[in-house]
Amino acid sequence: MAPTPVPGRGQVLLKVLCRPVNPSDVLCIQGRYSGVQFPFVPGLEGMGEIRELGDGVTGFSRGQRVFHIFPGAGSWQEYALVPAADVIPIPDVIANEIAAQFYVNPWSAFGMLEVLGAPEGEYVLQTAAGSVLGRMFIQLAHHRGVKTINLVRRDEQKEELKAIGADQVINLKDEGIVKQVSEITGGKMAYATIDAVGGEVTKVVCSSVRLRGTVLSYGALDGKMDAHTDVRDLTNRQVKLHGFHLSKIADTIFELMAKGVMVPLVGEKFPLERAKEAIRKSLQQQKHKAIQVECFSNDDPAAGCKVAMVSTPKPGAGQVLLKILCRPIHPSDILRIQGMYGDNPKKFPFVPGLEGMGVIEELGDGVTGFSPGQRVFHIFKEVGSWQEYAVASASEIIPIPDTISNEVAAQFFINPWTVYGMLETLDVPKGEYVLQTAAGSVLGRMFIQLARHRGVKTINLVRRDEQKEELKAIGGDEVINFKTEDVVDEVKKITGGKLVYGAVDAVGGALTKVVCSSVRNQGTILCYGVLDEKPEAQVGVSDLVFRQVTVRGFHVAKWVESFGSPDEFREIAATIFELIAKGVIAPLVGEKFPLDSTPEAIHKSLSISRGGKVLLVSVK
Repeated sequence: MAPTPVPGRGQVLLKVLCRPVNPSDVLCIQGRYSGVQFPFVPGLEGMGEIRELGDGVTGFSRGQRVFHIFPGAGSWQEYALVPAADVIPIPDVIANEIAAQFYVNPWSAFGMLEVLGAPEGEYVLQTAAGSVLGRMFIQLAHHRGVKTINLVRRDEQKEELKAIGADQVINLKDEGIVKQVSEITGGKMAYATIDAVGGEVTKVVCSSVRLRGTVLSYGALDGKMDAHTDVRDLTNRQVKLHGFHLSKIADTIFELMAKGVMVPLVGEKFPLERAKEAIRKSLQQQKHKAIQVECFSNDDPAAGCKVAMVSTPKPGAGQVLLKILCRPIHPSDILRIQGMYGDNPKKFPFVPGLEGMGVIEELGDGVTGFSPGQRVFHIFKEVGSWQEYAVASASEIIPIPDTISNEVAAQFFINPWTVYGMLETLDVPKGEYVLQTAAGSVLGRMFIQLARHRGVKTINLVRRDEQKEELKAIGGDEVINFKTEDVVDEVKKITGGKLVYGAVDAVGGALTKVVCSSVRNQGTILCYGVLDEKPEAQVGVSDLVFRQVTVRGFHVAKWVESFGSPDEFREIAATIFELIAKGVIAPLVGEKFPLDSTPEAIHKSLSISRGGKVLLVSVK
């Protein structure tokens, strides 16, 4: 607590009522502004009312609302002494919350347009267009007849900015920004640019400005307090890059605010006692949609799921931020939602989704070999894929070849690697038969395709006769309806009494016992799922004891953990991508649903004739 001061000659005592948390305030607190001495009170601007007049002060009265720029004593306090010559009366039509933002953003927008002197009809490009200042810049440029090209980080900002007068909006993560600017301007390029980001973005905007154009740098949201540029833009094209700071134009700014030409956005308000929360709120990242499971629900798996808005994380060292575009709904995802999976999450809520693909939104420190906008696949071990954004370790993401679509790439791990791993584990010789249950599933079809590629014959168990011709068309050698036919008897006929070399079983229950009886002596059955209603498998003891049949589980993640080195993982990944690219393995793409329609997507994934893998998709 500090004592309340008494105004001296020519001063007024202000009761500060409202003050914004600007990025420049945060930079000051972080020590990234020079000349700061401890302790200090932060806050570059604010508004309040006059409580006391010092000697010689005229033209003001007690209780009058005024704005003040706080270059010395900061605004983040209840009372402050300021020179009467530096306070600015606030018009009655301007609210406290708007008046408190009078200087830093509105004056910057006004001042930069003044400095640039862009003629009517010309294009000016700006970065950080979704910020409060960026929106004011759009409004004021529109008021002046100047067109804007606006760079943003999120597609959902495009319609918001166009609604307030933006002419063109480009996602900063898009490829070919310079080319897009050229197309928009008919090859002339932008008249000028204002840049609040810095870093590599400055290099892009310098290349987007016409010959002898100007780039005004007024911030460093990149976080590294530097800006990169191509020397050829500065020398050959004579682009000018210089900084911008503020000047005084108070009456004009208040008039523009009163007319609604520039409208500062008002966010959440905090008392001084909660300044720490206010700072954190000002730094809070964007929010994104996520599917959260709040409880296990066996009867209806979708019942425990809801759409929530969660904070989008920032990537740390060695990490990347992924914008997830496509994720499949697997039986294992459903089992996890129902609480029937082997390693269910320990607490609620949790985000499901074992795999998915997306594009890199942001690189953390120290990440090399990747670039923003690059398509990658990821296995989601900690946080699930059923959300719009997630942080991932750069060492665990896998680049996606250009020849593979998003929908196919999203299914890269669970099914293809399981198929590949089970065939590797069984090591079935060419010409021998392997039996599988759930053969009509997406995984089952891949199993047929890869087995055929290896010269291994398949006997495939299905529930419906109409699946027989479908599976034979993709290389299935034999197909048996286990609901209407004697499986063991048919297997004996097909194999000439030898029975099958091995089997893979995704169903469990009583069907596992049938599969055991269909495998030859010393044969192996790999259980990799429990599509039966009960999570158990029935096995004939005589098959185990007298015929030495082995029944063991297969889990693709456990199989991968058994690899001797990361090189083995990368080699198999390259092999599987090649098999997919060549069409040897063809993941079946089914119906696509947005995240908002997750319950419908879950129900579709449980339907018998779903026609392929059901996918949850987001807009790029």
